[in-house]
Amino acid sequence: MRLVAQVTPRCQIGCAHCAFEAGPASAGLLAPATLAAWLDRLRAAGCAPTHLGLTGGDAMLAPRRVQALARLARARGLVVRLVTSARFARDGATTARATAALVRAGITGLWVGHDAFHLRAVPEARVVRLLRAGRAAGLAVHLAFTYVHPRAVGLRGKGLPGLDARLEADRSTHARQRELSGLCAELGASHGWSRLVDAGRARALLAALPPALAGEIRADLAAARGQGGEGAMLGLRWDGRPLDEPV
Repeated sequence: MRLVAQVTPRCQIGCAHCAFEAGPASAGLLAPATLAAWLDRLRAAGCAPTHLGLTGGDAMLAPRRVQALARLARARGLVVRLVTSARFARDGATTARATAALVRAGITGLWVGHDAFHLRAVPEARVVRLLRAGRAAGLAVHLAFTYVHPRAVGLRGKGLPGLDARLEADRSTHARQRELSGLCAELGASHGWSRLVDAGRARALLAALPPALAGEIRADLAAARGQGGEGAMLGLRWDGRPLDEPV
């Protein structure tokens, strides 16, 4: 069982697409005692987790709390990874110190988010710097790219606020993934995609629309499934599953 824990909802980026609605105005920190209680309850229920992902917001706004939570989880036998935007990787010395501290705390993997949304606030040089530092420190590193799923192609041109621009952002994200795939291969890092629009959100969005428009969009989505998704995005895979596979 894999568990994800939000270290803090605070984030200095504030991406419009954030699933956690994190931002500069959010506050709070996950207490080690709270995480310990969750782990105990799960074990008591027969659902003992084996992996823990520490995420945000931007978890690295609270690096000591990240380390404390990682040590607690490692003491209970969990494999721990950190989800990060790499914003903290400002220079080589800072990145090396932070990475070494994460390793000492027992973190064994980094999941680095990078896409058209994050790129507005996190220079790509920081992402590359963290990938190199993480691999040099012996960490497993994964570079994750957030896309609007190709099934959302049927929503284009329907006047939904901001959606057309987000669909165009996918093309930029795809270009970044293609360019960075060579670096990932060089470093022995993995890379993949994650969906921005999941089925639950899509259903909620459609339910809020006038019936005629919702029906038109459903018909467009059905046609998009038959066409196999966006041609420019074909061939991307995540956990062995094609990006253009129906969901």
